[in-house]
Parts: sequence; C-alpha cells; structure tokens
Amino acid sequence: MRVQNSKFKIQKLGALFVALAIIFSVQSCKKHKVELKPQEIEAAKAVGGTIERKVLFTGNIVAKDAVNVFPRGNGRVAKKLLKEGDPVKKGQGILLIDRDDIGYTFKPLMVDSPIDGYVGSILVDVGSFVYDRTVFSEKPVAVVVRPGTMRVKLDIPERYLGVVLPGTEVTMKVDSLDGDGYKGTIITSSPVVDEKTRTANVEIEVPNTDGRLRHGMFGRMNLVVERHDDVLIVPVNAISWEGEKQFVYKVTDGKVYRTQVKIGMRNDVHVEILEGVAENDVIAVGDLIDLKDGEPVAIKTGSSS
Repeated sequence: MRVQNSKFKIQKLGALFVALAIIFSVQSCKKHKVELKPQEIEAAKAVGGTIERKVLFTGNIVAKDAVNVFPRGNGRVAKKLLKEGDPVKKGQGILLIDRDDIGYTFKPLMVDSPIDGYVGSILVDVGSFVYDRTVFSEKPVAVVVRPGTMRVKLDIPERYLGVVLPGTEVTMKVDSLDGDGYKGTIITSSPVVDEKTRTANVEIEVPNTDGRLRHGMFGRMNLVVERHDDVLIVPVNAISWEGEKQFVYKVTDGKVYRTQVKIGMRNDVHVEILEGVAENDVIAVGDLIDLKDGEPVAIKTGSSS
C-alpha cells in the first residue's frame, strides 16, 4: 500500500513539473513575442511630378563650319606643313605636293586652307599620290574646322519623330572627355523617312563653350521620347511584380499593407501610378521580398520624404 502511495505521489509531482514547464514556456514565449522588434524598412512618399522616357542615341560630332580641302593638281605628298589641331589662317599651307614627273621638274604645289580655323584632320600620308578633285578624285586631303558650335547628326526611328522636334533640348556626353555633359538643341528634323531603315535624319547643335569638343569625336545623347506632367510617381524600387500584376506596400499606423496598383510610364528611376495610391501615401521601398501583409514595421530615420 505504501509503495502504491509513493508511486501516486511521484506521478503527481511529475505532472506538476510538466504543468510548470508548460506555463514557464508559454510565459517565455509571450515575453519573447512582446520584445520582438518591428522590421526596419526604407520608405518614400508618393508625390506629384513629371516622368520622362528617354532613348539613347549615338553620333559623330562635327564642326558646324568644316571645309574639305582638295589639291589643285596631281602629285605626291612631299611634306606635312601642319599637324592635326594646329591653328591655320586662310591661304596658309597645310601640305606640300611634289609634281615632278619623268623628264620634267615642277615647282612644288602647296595645298592651302580656304578658311581661318584649325586643322581638323589630315587624310593622307607623306608619299601618297593625290589628285585634283576635278580630274580623278573626290577625296579630300585635309579638313579645316572653325572652333565654336558643333553639330551631331542622328538617324531617328520614325515612331519617335512626333516628339523629337526642333527646339527640344538634348544632353550629350562624350566618353573621351571623361563623360562630361554638354547641352544641345535639335535644330532640324528631316521630313523624309528612309524607306529601308525607317529612320529620318535629325541634326543637333551643341555649343562648344569650353573648346574641348573636337571634330570627329563620338557623343551619346539621351532624347526624351515621352513625357507625362503632373502625375503621381513613386520610386521604381517601390513596385513588387507578380506576373502581370504590380503591388506596393503602403505604410499605415506602423504596419505595411500589400496593395495592388495600376502603373503607367516607367523609367530607371520612377514609376507613374494610375490607381491604388494617393499623393503623400508612404510606400515601402527597397527589399520588399520579406514583407508580409499587416506586418509591423519601423521606418528608418530619414528615409521617408
């Protein structure tokens, strides 16, 4: 009988310990849950503004005033009197042509500049045979340019011709000048579209204010082909994509709420919002993959504007 009572007491004590362990575990979990910090996120406001879509085009930079230089007789290049980049006056010699032939001796022919400017390029080497353009060849021997305004000719696809219009401002960057930017303006847009390439010629004028642009350089231009003013925009990294649907995470009362939106134009920086978000709504941006609907969050200081 005493053995049975002892076993019964041991069982009761075991059950008591189990119950206490469960209670302690629950309390510990509650305490841990209370102490769990909200996920920190970055956020931004949906604001009214302008969004643009740009297309990159490339072209060769040429001087507005550039003149091809031709010899006025046939012969072999005997000497270069100037080098590329040298200043030159009208009538000043650039090349010396030897016109001697078997049994005949002629006075050397000087190829001179038709304008004041700089030698943009010399297109022949010493020893090369050159021809008067009116007889055998249309190939120039040099190019003389005037410093100042430069021009760039681009071939623009016809679908953009309605928005790439004369007077439109263009930003051009030149890789050989460490990517420095220059402002230019579209001055002409050809009314004729090439039937094979479906493009038309557009000419851009770029002031050479610092004198660093050179005839023959290569430029990259971003042309605005679409622009929406007075629209609601959010950062592009505020959009979560799921198939053909788009979502944002609105921040309200310290929690994020997954909200489907309808978007319009987008570029590398912003997205136009057509439906689902109102101006000044605070939206989560950045890493959205770990966010859950209704989850408490804390916005990082200074991230929301």
